[in-house]
Amino acid sequence: MKQRMALVVALLVLGLSGFVGRASAQTPTGGKLRFVHALPGAPAVDVFVDNLLAARNLDYASATRYLNVKLGDHIIAVTPVGTGAQPSGTPLLNAKVTVSTDKLAQLVVIEGTPDKPEAGVFDQDLGPVAPGNTRLTAVHAIKDAPAVDILRADGSPLIQGLKYGEGYGAFDIPASSADIAVVPAGGTVSGAVLTASGVGLVAGTHNTIVALGTVEGKVKPSYLLLTTPTDSNAGGDGLLRFVNAVNDPKGIDVYADGKLLIPNLAFGKATEHIAFPITTGELTLMQAGDAPTAQPLGTQKLTIDGAKVKAQTVIIAKDASGAYTLQPFTDEISKSDPAKARLNIINALAGTANVTLNGKALTAETGKQAPLVELAPGAYPLEATVDTVKASIKGIVTVNGGTINDLVLVGDQSGSTLVVATTGISEQPGSVPVNSTVVSAKPTQPAGVAAAPTVAAPAATQPASAATEAPTLVPTQPKPTVAVGVTGTVNTNPNTNLKIRELPRVDARTLALMPSQTVVTVTGVRGPAAKPLTPIPTGTKVPAGTKTATPTLVANARTEVWVFISWQTPDGGTVTGWVISAYLDLLINGKPIAGTNVDAVLALKQVPEDTPGEVTNSSITPVAGESNRILGTVKTNAGTNAQLRRTPSIDGESLALVPAEGQVIVVSRTEVKLTGLVGEPKSPTWYFVEFDSAGSAVFGWMSADFLQLSRRNKPVDVKEVPVATEITRGYVQGNVTAVQPGAKPGIVASIINVNSGANLQLRRDPNVNAESLALIPPEAQLEVVGRDGSGTWIQVTYNGQTGWVNGAFVKITKNGKKVPISDIKITTNEKDTFGTQTATPTAPATATRSAG
Repeated sequence: MKQRMALVVALLVLGLSGFVGRASAQTPTGGKLRFVHALPGAPAVDVFVDNLLAARNLDYASATRYLNVKLGDHIIAVTPVGTGAQPSGTPLLNAKVTVSTDKLAQLVVIEGTPDKPEAGVFDQDLGPVAPGNTRLTAVHAIKDAPAVDILRADGSPLIQGLKYGEGYGAFDIPASSADIAVVPAGGTVSGAVLTASGVGLVAGTHNTIVALGTVEGKVKPSYLLLTTPTDSNAGGDGLLRFVNAVNDPKGIDVYADGKLLIPNLAFGKATEHIAFPITTGELTLMQAGDAPTAQPLGTQKLTIDGAKVKAQTVIIAKDASGAYTLQPFTDEISKSDPAKARLNIINALAGTANVTLNGKALTAETGKQAPLVELAPGAYPLEATVDTVKASIKGIVTVNGGTINDLVLVGDQSGSTLVVATTGISEQPGSVPVNSTVVSAKPTQPAGVAAAPTVAAPAATQPASAATEAPTLVPTQPKPTVAVGVTGTVNTNPNTNLKIRELPRVDARTLALMPSQTVVTVTGVRGPAAKPLTPIPTGTKVPAGTKTATPTLVANARTEVWVFISWQTPDGGTVTGWVISAYLDLLINGKPIAGTNVDAVLALKQVPEDTPGEVTNSSITPVAGESNRILGTVKTNAGTNAQLRRTPSIDGESLALVPAEGQVIVVSRTEVKLTGLVGEPKSPTWYFVEFDSAGSAVFGWMSADFLQLSRRNKPVDVKEVPVATEITRGYVQGNVTAVQPGAKPGIVASIINVNSGANLQLRRDPNVNAESLALIPPEAQLEVVGRDGSGTWIQVTYNGQTGWVNGAFVKITKNGKKVPISDIKITTNEKDTFGTQTATPTAPATATRSAG
């Protein structure tokens, strides 16, 4: 099946870089650092690590490869571009970065503004992935932008609420050709600010999307996609790089034993060296995007023996008959000198190539490679000619020490080019040529994609919760001093907007989105609908003392109370409408009311509930389409809550409790097989819904047994709810705390010492280099199976999978009481060495998104 994924990510452009991942299961003695220049409007910079040159003339929106460094603290200096091997001039930025056994790969993003640069340090998990999978994460480096979401084509989120200066927990997905776009947090695919199609996420790689640029400034938003190989699962794996030498506008998908390995590899493009986990495998070439059942372009067996030949470059070409072929060439990556670069010239053209490199003449027959060349770091002129295809290529090749550089001549009679594919082997600080520029990725706008606007307040459908993170991207208003009347200050989370609705209902049209801390005037509280007055006939006597009936307003919480407000917009206009009072800090005649004081709000002047809000003299455009949302009303006994679960099952983790008569937004549905268990819902239908809760939103699954569907107060048939194309796991957006389930029987491991939004690694074996089986969210509870001899690793079961977690990140209990590690049985056939040595775990850094 054609595997496509639509990511809607914040404001971005494509760049690639990589290195050969570690394969040893032994305790590592070193780690890796990588640098990205994300300072919009700033000139190129030099980067030094411990006073050694790590990057020379690094341009904005460019990245280095990973550099090998020792474990421990490293001093980073970012300076103006110089000419020597030592820092010169006043540093623009100094920072300390720690590389340790639990943080082996660190991404350093030079971000902020040119006058106030900052260093964002993000832990990167380069551990092995399952065959056919790729790992994805993101970093938000746009200083003046609000939070952003990364969505699939169907609108379901991959990453949500990503804020400036933050990274996101990495997760594994099948290799795919990605359609990339960007929306503000809380937005939808229809409101994408930027889109790009056909970006290949290759199996066996770690991909970090770095969003950079400005929203209000001159530097348009863009992105870098940093791709690097993940670690090998076994030391005998081979490392393969693929180059497409077929001059055809359509790309190629590469399958390995039925699994998509490389999607949409375009002519003249190369992959990284990725771990290939089989010794003899069948590779199938397909037209990019074709289903695996379609007619292949070609199929070929390829033998990989990592014990004999560690790395190869495989050229995808056509032979004289027009048949597709795969031809491997050896890449010598052993015993690499960090002060020398290796250059490997491969001729994929039809004819003998005469090459001059740095004044030295080399010859490569068609389908052959010239003798390996080693040069000091620097920039070298290259000329190549092939008379049979009238190819003539000239250029400058810049190389770093500790790298292997495959220079591949590709093309045909209609055109030819030189593909330069570089892999870092022993590249380290000091491997950079002192007097030449660094070869690095440049941002390019995807073809056919319009430039991102400087303001992103798209007229797109937003979630129907009272508060959403879809930004209006207008400056936060200052708080004026108001001595009389009733005012309210929006108290949503930072970068989270509050919806002003036309009428006091969650399914009413959204007129505007107000930023957090906006100050508004409160006109009154929701009252009964106005009724036309019936004139009293002339001469009718009205009894003395007749009283006008005043309805009594009743509510248990401010989340149930709507107020009518007026907002003076930044462009000089006015928006009036309805908001839930819980999202406002209220002042009455200058005095604040308690946050839970419902009676004080109900005592305000009543405004008829059929009074519509409106936008006057403002450029703000009401959000369209929300009135067509399907609502679900919870139908349970009074005082009984309905569970909102992470997955469509009664065993799914409970994320929230929705009270009787509470309302949710129904997004999609799915059918599950009934098993006849006690307590199981009668209906096989589950709905994926959104539940607004105190300024945040919870997304998850709810049984159809508990929901009554409606649209604009009219019943809705279940068939009108879209069928979910895939099962999206529920999640919490904002500051809501998921419902904590009671302790399971037996010994339980609860995750601790992991940052908010980070995940814990479930590994196949008890060591940090073992294959990652899953990423466990912080709220999960794990059934303990056993431990290793030292008590460092705990064997657990998660979602039916048994694996190992680092004991530094879990708390062991039974029936709520702490269990000593020594009481857990050893399941590794090791001697019990617990307590003979004490290891002090290092807590994850702020930007860490996965642990263990």
